[in-house]
Amino acid sequence: MKNTERHFHSRLALTEGQTTQNSVDFPLNKLITAIWLRIGFTVTVTSQGSNYVAATNAVLSFIRNIQLKTSNNGLAVNAPGAALYYRAAMLLGQLPSISTTYTPNTPGAYAMSVCVPLLFADPRMLRPEDTLIDMSRETGMDLFVTLGAGTDGVCAGVGSGSTFAISAATCDIEIESIAGAPRDSVRPYFFQQISVEGSPKNVASDVTAQLTRSSDRLLKRVFLFAGNGGAISRPFSGAGSLLIVDTASFGDGRQYYDKNRYAAQIADENQAAYQVAAQTGLYVLDYVKDASNFSAIPTGDKSELKLEWVNSASLPGTLLNSVSVVSETLNKLK
Repeated sequence: MKNTERHFHSRLALTEGQTTQNSVDFPLNKLITAIWLRIGFTVTVTSQGSNYVAATNAVLSFIRNIQLKTSNNGLAVNAPGAALYYRAAMLLGQLPSISTTYTPNTPGAYAMSVCVPLLFADPRMLRPEDTLIDMSRETGMDLFVTLGAGTDGVCAGVGSGSTFAISAATCDIEIESIAGAPRDSVRPYFFQQISVEGSPKNVASDVTAQLTRSSDRLLKRVFLFAGNGGAISRPFSGAGSLLIVDTASFGDGRQYYDKNRYAAQIADENQAAYQVAAQTGLYVLDYVKDASNFSAIPTGDKSELKLEWVNSASLPGTLLNSVSVVSETLNKLK
């Protein structure tokens, strides 16, 4: 794809514990390759605390959800900031910019920021333009960013003595698109969706997750995050842990696409394939390794799509251990 154009679109003023909608219209009659978000804020820790444990990459834990919805095809993105950040890192082979300095037991004002790219052109595919957002098919598009509470940056169930507050929160939006009006040679075949698959699972009582099936949906990738000290209401929360999932399997009731794979080996494969350092507790099952979107798994003819795992014999004690699932799918354009 040649001659991309990039421009600053708008800035959102975010508020702790609220969802903010972009008020500036996105451009129509464009093929959007990416939307780059730069989210920044200050977290103020009051008083000396004790025993607080910071969530993995704490700045991401405050971004509870990002939603991008088009007028015609619906939700393109509906996932926590952490899942979208890790996906971008895998596709780009590099961790996007992130500030990880945060000590929840020490009073102070911590300025934090992170780049969260929403990538619609997949650089790992032979034809990246398969999944562009075609705004000539839409009458509008809305972006919603949900900022969490000040306590989202620490693991639930431990710590005392401090309060946490978020201030000066903003989200800068930059649009990357193909220069000029849409050309037939680069129009997409699919509408891409990145979606959280239900609430996190408490592994003490549940070791399976059912993924959504539809006649017009192909499954491209599955992202699994194993966290300790997270909240069941917040996917990808808590501190990533290597001690939660021992083995993982994924199948459709007739066959397994991954069977009894050790979590450590999935992480090893991810690091080698994506050329980015393994992220603790994150495992990616990739079903388009041949770089063709058409190799993704059809879901409509399956009796189920089930992810199952065996818990580690050395599960962390005291705090809640959970597994969150996010899917990346290809859907028929409306």
